[in-house]
Amino acid sequence: MVQAVLKATSSLDSQRHARMEVLKEKVEEEEAAEREEAAERAERGEKTKRPMEVRRGETTMTQEMLRDLERKLSEIEVSVPEKILTFTKDTIDTSKLPLSYQSNTLKEEHLLQVADNFSRQYSHLCPDRVPLFLHPLNECEVPKFVSTTIRPTLMPYPELYNWDTCAQFISDFLSMVPLPDPLKPPLYLYSSTTVLKYQKGNCFDFSTLLCSMLIGAGYDAYCVNGYGSRDLCYMDLTREVCPLTMKPKEGKEDEDKSFDMPPSWVEQIEISPEAFETRCPNGKKVIQYKRAKLEKWAPYLNNNGLVCRLTTYEDLECTKTLEVKEWYQNREDMLELKHINKITGLNVDYFKPGHPQALRMHSYKSMQPEMDRVMEFYETARVDGLIKREETPKTMTEYYHGRPDFLSYRHVNFGPRMKKLALNSAESNPRPMVKITERFFRNPAKPADEDVAERVFLIAEERIQLRYHCRSDHITANKREFLRRMEVDSKGNKIIMTPDMCISFEVEPMEHTKKLLYQYEAMMKLKNEEKLSRHQAWESELEVLEILKLREEEEEAHTLTISIYDTKRNEKSKEYREAMERVLHEEHLRQVEAQLDYLAPFLAQLPPGEKLTRWQAVRLKEECLNDFKQRLIDKANLIQARFEKETQELQKKQQWYQENQVTLTPEDEDLYLSYCSQAMFRIRILEQRLSRHKELAPLKYLALEEKLYKDPRLVELLKVFV
Repeated sequence: MVQAVLKATSSLDSQRHARMEVLKEKVEEEEAAEREEAAERAERGEKTKRPMEVRRGETTMTQEMLRDLERKLSEIEVSVPEKILTFTKDTIDTSKLPLSYQSNTLKEEHLLQVADNFSRQYSHLCPDRVPLFLHPLNECEVPKFVSTTIRPTLMPYPELYNWDTCAQFISDFLSMVPLPDPLKPPLYLYSSTTVLKYQKGNCFDFSTLLCSMLIGAGYDAYCVNGYGSRDLCYMDLTREVCPLTMKPKEGKEDEDKSFDMPPSWVEQIEISPEAFETRCPNGKKVIQYKRAKLEKWAPYLNNNGLVCRLTTYEDLECTKTLEVKEWYQNREDMLELKHINKITGLNVDYFKPGHPQALRMHSYKSMQPEMDRVMEFYETARVDGLIKREETPKTMTEYYHGRPDFLSYRHVNFGPRMKKLALNSAESNPRPMVKITERFFRNPAKPADEDVAERVFLIAEERIQLRYHCRSDHITANKREFLRRMEVDSKGNKIIMTPDMCISFEVEPMEHTKKLLYQYEAMMKLKNEEKLSRHQAWESELEVLEILKLREEEEEAHTLTISIYDTKRNEKSKEYREAMERVLHEEHLRQVEAQLDYLAPFLAQLPPGEKLTRWQAVRLKEECLNDFKQRLIDKANLIQARFEKETQELQKKQQWYQENQVTLTPEDEDLYLSYCSQAMFRIRILEQRLSRHKELAPLKYLALEEKLYKDPRLVELLKVFV
């Protein structure tokens, strides 16, 4: 790694000097051309014209650019990493490598000859191009064929991927040995398995290694893409060296010279799921850029689901942070991206579909309520059609879509509270609403001049303003304003409706709208709608508080979702798997127990090697049956005892509840109900087991008796008693 850094430093220095030399040569050529042109004009007696001065000015600017470039290049510093990876060719233990790494088969030897022939033809036909990189030595110093070769990348970015950097890349990450000459191909090219084993964490990309070979249809020829030339370079592999031709000459010999590609000599790459998911050593990777730093983590490595963080800085030393972007995965709250602006203090959270409150985006500077914030929602996941909610200390604006009442916009202006309480007291002491403005989409079921487009509830002024949709054949819309007076006057007389309580502007006046009954019914309907709008605005305030509380809990818990197929992380799946394993183990034990010798304990009582008599066989059978019968009785008694114990404990608990029912707290009652539920469950299970045992015990007894009569050791002696 030190060599790689030093080579990179020397490469930068060499590139820097090369660019300086090119610029100097360009300036010298321009000055020489100017002198020659001036001399020619002097010979012709011509005066020096103004363009010469312009050129001299351009030369001066070029020199200034040259000095500026030299100053900037001199400021570039290449830092050597603190942790240096020491790796040499001697580190590889070649004795444990397969035989295919240490030798070549006949087909591989033939392939090397074909590759060498192909390379010589290419060098002969394309002498100005870099020789093909086809058969380097592997880690065992055995030549092996590779189907790719190094190529310089063309414009528009030759400074990023050129021959020097490609060669350096091969030296550092593939050959893993220093190049004798960085402008020539390496001597060694190790297998991918060795590279992965010893260079874990160093990502390498074979996209810079490319040589397009095409087998010509109908003849034994390969072609190479010229990378810039329009034609393909066809070469005959059956000849030593042949001229460049688009159609190879037909072979005079009829012998078959086709080549069969041998199988790969490299072992199959095996990467465990854990290593594949980790992706890099310790699951973390840091990439430093100019005024930026990119950090990557493997999934589930961070308990908050963070997988990527991009930090941008104001200075080159990366000490003053401008903004931070954090990407998350597998979050239960569906958080996907968090954008933090360190200058303005603005935080923007982005969510995937599935959040409990259908959040899409949340922009805020503080998590305290009644502050500047913007919330966007997934409209299809909400029944009220809310798309966006904007909030300030004095206002709240909501945008809707797809509602049956065609509401599209609601803006609420709040006044100051009467007394100072906590900010999250919207339920106990809501902010007084001063004005509510609502807008509606066009309702095609109504005439335009009777379809409300906007209504404004001036709550403090006790006025309601209406503006209707404009008809297509009109240039203005109808308007109407209602004055909400007290329902009784100063003398206590009830006020029904007066003409001055409704002010209307109608493009085409209608008779029914001038009637007091129509105006009274319209005003009463608007008063009810005002109450409904105020209630909905109050509910929106409560929802904001609920969302903020939920977001605080989610940020504190940052629970991650785990797939049911991830058996190593999913606790429920793990418990289910362990339960299934226990069931299988118990089933195996039962099978083993069934295969045990049920006569062994009784045969052990007899002298070894003694032949059984008829009466001994009868006694063994009776003892075995009696023992099994007693075990069945003991099991029934055990189940019965457990059943009676559970029943007595439940009765005691019920008696305790009856005695202390009055003084019990709700928590105590919940605990009592939970205990009763669990106790009844256990009692039912014991009752079922006892009932099943009573049903199966006689059958098991008869089955054992039948087995004893058929046992090879007793069958002949018990025939008389059958």
